[in-house]
Amino acid sequence: MSTSVSNIILVILTFPLVLFNLTILVFLIACRRRRGDTVYKSSFFTIITITTCVDVVSECANIFMVRLSQVDLLKPYYLSIGFVPSVVFATTGYCLYTQSCLHLCVAINRLWVVRTASNMTRTKIGSICAKAIWLTPLTGVFLLGPRLFNVAEYSLTATNDLVMAYKENYVKQYQITVAALVPLTSAIITFVIDLVTVAKYRKLLSQQQQMTKQVKTELRLFAHAIVVFVAHLLMAVIEVAIYVAYLTGIDAIRAFAMPQYPWANDLLNLISGPALLLVAQGLWRLPKYGSTSFTGVTGGKGDTKRRQKQEK
Repeated sequence: MSTSVSNIILVILTFPLVLFNLTILVFLIACRRRRGDTVYKSSFFTIITITTCVDVVSECANIFMVRLSQVDLLKPYYLSIGFVPSVVFATTGYCLYTQSCLHLCVAINRLWVVRTASNMTRTKIGSICAKAIWLTPLTGVFLLGPRLFNVAEYSLTATNDLVMAYKENYVKQYQITVAALVPLTSAIITFVIDLVTVAKYRKLLSQQQQMTKQVKTELRLFAHAIVVFVAHLLMAVIEVAIYVAYLTGIDAIRAFAMPQYPWANDLLNLISGPALLLVAQGLWRLPKYGSTSFTGVTGGKGDTKRRQKQEK
């Protein structure tokens, strides 16, 4: 099977998953706009909403920049579209950096939730962090650095493949370095936080005679975070391999890592929606004034009084 045909087939196969994630995004936004709903306005779902939006944009950029660019019929077009490749290339970098920061935010949120599981009052620091989440997408812009002001272009290799790179060597070096260090650093910190979270959950469960529905739901959301983390870790490994190949000049490492990059990127961009649907069973049937621990910033007095009335 030719490269052109295989890439067209992959685009056809991945596009429904893009639409599925887009559907999840619309659902989350609609729930957030629903009056009286406190669950989907929580910190966790704020992060998931932003992440899903970034995932969709990243996958569309991946399809345009990697998949369709290898279709022989479209190669002349890609070689003549001017500044568009630079914009798309910068977009893929922005999405990767932002995803790394958002996945770290999810890990912190899960740790914060289990830490405050027995505390049913709103905390000041939690409220500040909940608002600061909306600033997370700006980190990707800052990390782009010189990529914002330089041009990338496509060129044909000896094997008739299209590759994209920046003209200036220092920008190319910056792009490869940051693309490896940001996901790797985020993955390491997230891994450590997840280990602490697991220890906290074990302690919490040992103190309870019976696991409540709320704890089960929180554990499912934590499982979703773990699934996404595995995809993030795989992407970090691929980026580090590309960086090592760039530093050492070992073609064997580059020959192994580069073909895996589109697959790892697809997995990172598309895994969150299906994982949320499959892992977090029963999530979509949460009560209107569901558990305050979903916020990662536990609920206020109004929710506490409402829950007390329900318990009576």
